[in-house]
Amino acid sequence: MAKFNQHTHEQLDLEKTPVELLMSLHPTMKLDDARRHLGRFGITGKIQLNKIETLSGGQRSRMVFSILTLEEPHILMMDEPTNNLDIESIEALCVALKNFKGGVVLVTHDQNLIAQGCNRIWCIDGDKKVVEFPGDFYEYQKRLISKLDFSELEDLL
Repeated sequence: MAKFNQHTHEQLDLEKTPVELLMSLHPTMKLDDARRHLGRFGITGKIQLNKIETLSGGQRSRMVFSILTLEEPHILMMDEPTNNLDIESIEALCVALKNFKGGVVLVTHDQNLIAQGCNRIWCIDGDKKVVEFPGDFYEYQKRLISKLDFSELEDLL
């Protein structure tokens, strides 16, 4: 199981460079392989040699993703993974999650990530049981909206 925490600084040794951290976590990894792997996540050139504390939030997030992929987990626990990511990185994350063969427990406010990155939606029903929702995110969203009571708003108008 691998975990992505929205507070990436808690998962990274900020005093190391991305290359140093990756190689310390995988001692048999060669320098060229570490640099190539980081490059796949947009951590390229001199950025690979700067201390992690100097990286932007998005770069730190991509650094964590680079580490998680090397762990080859069966289950991903992700807490707000789109925080600090640019649109292109979010789209890449959607594709990666859609193609991931394991399970994902996702906490997010990003509706697009849910709609594009999730194959199935599980929710808690009225009996407090976890059940699979028999549709996609947009159908789930419609069902929730249909259950809203707007009568108080009508009184205000």
